[in-house]
Amino acid sequence: MAGGLGCLNFYHPDMQQKLLDLAVDAGAELRRPAEVIGVNPGSAPSIVVRGGDAVETIRARLLVGADGRRSKVRAWAGFQVKRDPDCSIITGALHDGLDVPEDTVQAHFNPANQQHGGVIPIGGRRFRSYFILHCGARKPLSGAKDEAQFIAGCETAGGSSDWYKRASLIGPLASFNAADHWVDHPHRDGVVLIGDAAAASDPSFGA
Repeated sequence: MAGGLGCLNFYHPDMQQKLLDLAVDAGAELRRPAEVIGVNPGSAPSIVVRGGDAVETIRARLLVGADGRRSKVRAWAGFQVKRDPDCSIITGALHDGLDVPEDTVQAHFNPANQQHGGVIPIGGRRFRSYFILHCGARKPLSGAKDEAQFIAGCETAGGSSDWYKRASLIGPLASFNAADHWVDHPHRDGVVLIGDAAAASDPSFGA
């Protein structure tokens, strides 16, 4: 990268917990376990929260939806989503002990089949790895049962199956449609969307 700067990679659950801890230190109220099961937009917006056997409605001046590219808040609040045509399917997995350096991102591309992928170290001998191909080229992979197919796919995309010989799958293996999607106006009726809930690009081309 320009100026010799490298990438900043980290384990998402660790960062999420750190941000939650900082929010609590700043005075926020953290409820856990709890699940938002509904949103009521309007001049006095509210959310419906389930915690154990109890269900509660909480009102606020502003509700913020930060629940990712498959945002439920976005749907509940009635936002109209626009999207590009289907292009890529990305399958990702979390492994421990891949046989690659921990200070280097591995990126590979096979122009013959238009498949590509990469391996990103996130510390502690843990690695996120990705297999990317055209939407509809094959059935999406999901779960530990498809690990062997995932590794074979990484090899056809230009990686090496040798990287995985002594590795262990330590997180979910899942696929998602990576087409860009967005909301033109991510604020309405007391609800605002941020992050991927508001707009998400195809991460295989740029975030």
